[in-house]
Amino acid sequence: MVFRDHLLLEGRTPSTVNTFIKKYLTGPFETARKEGLIDYNPFVAVDALKSTPVAKDVFTPEQVVQLLEVAGGTDWEGAILAGYTTGMRLQDVTNLRWNEVDLQNGLLSFHERKGNKRVVIGLHPDFESWIRAQPRPTRAETYMFPSLANRTGAGRNGLSKAFGRIMERAGVVGKVLRVRGAKGSTVKSLSFHSFRHGAASAVFKNAALKDIARRVTAHSSRGVVDRYLHQDVEAIRGATALIPLLPKVQQ
Repeated sequence: MVFRDHLLLEGRTPSTVNTFIKKYLTGPFETARKEGLIDYNPFVAVDALKSTPVAKDVFTPEQVVQLLEVAGGTDWEGAILAGYTTGMRLQDVTNLRWNEVDLQNGLLSFHERKGNKRVVIGLHPDFESWIRAQPRPTRAETYMFPSLANRTGAGRNGLSKAFGRIMERAGVVGKVLRVRGAKGSTVKSLSFHSFRHGAASAVFKNAALKDIARRVTAHSSRGVVDRYLHQDVEAIRGATALIPLLPKVQQ
């Protein structure tokens, strides 16, 4: 199809083209057909393009330390620690609030934007140490990283570009996997999203732990977990403890 090929030539990936056609074109044209405005929907017969997954790298603990050295003293320092120890998405990290941290039980409970659900994760020692070193705000709902909260992820001044500049200053640069086209973007093997592919991903995506987390959330009140769920809480914290301590924190 000429239009589909045009989208590819502009630099969009096959998966993006598939989504564009299915989400933004097939539906509206089908509605027009049903209302008798057109005789047929030309996008129904468009075959989906084969999409080859892009192989992303993961940050080593040593690289994370390099990033932290550059970001030291800024909100990015805590955000990087949160990403490394939880596998959370960038905007979930940057919009964390202090009342989502339960230091008494060693848990982090937040609302995940994608999927619109509540997630419970154990606090990793490295991130917990950073949290305890910060002054506690008067208002519990205050953003943990105020300079990063409510900022867009994309664009020249977006969060992704800002993190990319930290990577450059730290000398942590991934391989270029796809060169930017007219409408597409350059894809590198390392980005903030790489934290989701790292050590934390197995914990974050574990189905059994998600089931436990739902029970913990359902029985928690004001950050205090019901005593009958003690074993569940231990399971969540124990899984997070499998994530390696950063070299500069190890004794």
